[in-house]
Amino acid sequence: MPVVIVLVQILSVLSVLSSGIRAASSFDDFLIPHNQERSQVSGLGVLKWSKDLERNASGLVAEQKNKSACGFADLRGYRFGANQAAANFKLTPGQVVASWIEEKIWYSHANNSCMEGHQCGTYTQVVWNTTEELGCSQSVCSGKNSLTICLYNPPGNVVGQAPY
Repeated sequence: MPVVIVLVQILSVLSVLSSGIRAASSFDDFLIPHNQERSQVSGLGVLKWSKDLERNASGLVAEQKNKSACGFADLRGYRFGANQAAANFKLTPGQVVASWIEEKIWYSHANNSCMEGHQCGTYTQVVWNTTEELGCSQSVCSGKNSLTICLYNPPGNVVGQAPY
């Protein structure tokens, strides 16, 4: 009889743990790959999730969804750093962050430049040394278009400065 009670208790605990894992906030889907990449660069701190940045990103995504069917937002002069991804299919948070990180092959830290004809700004924002907070939002629009916006505080990509 005690064995059955212990087994039931273990199953109950496993059920709670597994439901907790499934119910975990999707912010980890953005935060973990950011921090994994940052851990590859010596001296970079771990980003923390910001509900405030998440709310701002969510507002931007909703505005773009209503205004331009998930087109890029014009964030020139915006108070936070930002990365965006748009596609004509649904991207997972991990795919989005991986696409930004892929730019590192074009980035030269030695001369703080990107190979001619390529973009590196989303990668450098991911690994910007003074950035401490991250918040992201994602939406699927009509026709399966998707838009993802991540915001960073303090912002990176300061002209003339290296990310790390």
